[in-house]
Amino acid sequence: MQWSDIEKACLGKASTIKDFKIKSVSTDTRNLKEGDVFVALVGPTFNGHNFIEQAISLGASAIVCSETPPNCAVPFILVENTQDAYGKIARYYREIVWGQTIVGITGSVGKTSTKEMLYTVLSKSKNTQCTFKNENNEIGVPKTLLGLNHGTEVGIIEMGACHPGDISHLVGIAEPNISIVTACAPVHIEFYPDLESIAREKGQIYSRLSSTGIAIINIDDPFYPLWHKMAQGQILTFGLTETADVKGTIIEASAVSTTFLVAYKNSSEEITLHVPGKHMVSNALSVISCALSLGLTLPEIKIGLESYRTTAGRLKLYILDNNALFIDDAYNANPTSVKAAIDVLVLQDRRKKWLVLGNMTELGEFASSGHKEIGKYAKSKGVDTLLGVGELAKIACESFGSGALSFVDNESLIAYLDEHLTEDVCCLVKGSCASKTYGIVTAILDKQGAEA
Repeated sequence: MQWSDIEKACLGKASTIKDFKIKSVSTDTRNLKEGDVFVALVGPTFNGHNFIEQAISLGASAIVCSETPPNCAVPFILVENTQDAYGKIARYYREIVWGQTIVGITGSVGKTSTKEMLYTVLSKSKNTQCTFKNENNEIGVPKTLLGLNHGTEVGIIEMGACHPGDISHLVGIAEPNISIVTACAPVHIEFYPDLESIAREKGQIYSRLSSTGIAIINIDDPFYPLWHKMAQGQILTFGLTETADVKGTIIEASAVSTTFLVAYKNSSEEITLHVPGKHMVSNALSVISCALSLGLTLPEIKIGLESYRTTAGRLKLYILDNNALFIDDAYNANPTSVKAAIDVLVLQDRRKKWLVLGNMTELGEFASSGHKEIGKYAKSKGVDTLLGVGELAKIACESFGSGALSFVDNESLIAYLDEHLTEDVCCLVKGSCASKTYGIVTAILDKQGAEA
């Protein structure tokens, strides 16, 4: 891009009319490279304007700012809001400079797994890039778009929503050609009036498609009729329902894998996912639908899916040094994802099934009932021991009844696990990010050692 492109995108006031080539756009001096434009973002706990001098000393070629920098040694553009400007620059780059296919993925659960699975499939036949980890917000989405290389054919963009309007905003920046909603669940529901409001929020990824866009919709989800009405462009459905365009049938679910048959038009293929959980089949079907839309065949898709492996924090299995089985699903938690994880836990070949549960946050008025529900569900599925940490998890323990223990902090729970985890135990760790149950996983793996 040229400096003039940045000015056009921002609609700001430039300090010079001189044009020059820029290498990239950065918002963080820790990874800024010489020749980058530095955008001084402002947030609740930081102000990028305090780092303008440092950015220039590191080689920034120009600055985008909302406060006039004193004695600035490089060109700058003054804008009203630097975060908005960052999004506009990313949209301009995506639309005018890069101009290839964008797949947008959102949903209450399964976004990151679906994104990683789709990347594994597409990258075997197409030059593909995707969102790093879960950088799926108003900063992460522009960052991913601006990082798309000129040789890249497909960009996979994960989009998260914590508040009303988030998806509409991100879709306006990324402008996906193909859109996927994995599922709707009561995640971040304290910020929404009800579950349907969350579904409508997610559905914005469909409503902004062009006439040539493709809406890939989960026909098994209760909000399928709503999304179908909201969708623009072509519609391709997936699911276990008989009428799905891309139909899956589960053949076998084991402790470590799931085999299913997928059928599309006159073709079918048996596929084995080497990750646990029936719920992963739904994610896989959305990936298959997208890959088919991009011209891949079912045999090609099968090769990609069967090579996919899960990542840390998402139902990753470890065998500890003492031969106990340890499942790390600690990235995040809500009632839907915890139930799915429990279903995986009870499939494992160990006599004792333990669930370590941290607080499930952002459930609003459903916080108490949601935790009670999980306690009852765990008991009904045959979980032997529920180890809760935090005030909300304590509610789940009370609902679980005999066999539950409640801890005041992660440290005391870690000490208990250190002493009581034995080879006949399979232990699942699950909790919201705010509960920091990932710290429990790290502590146990560091102390006891593990083999994936």
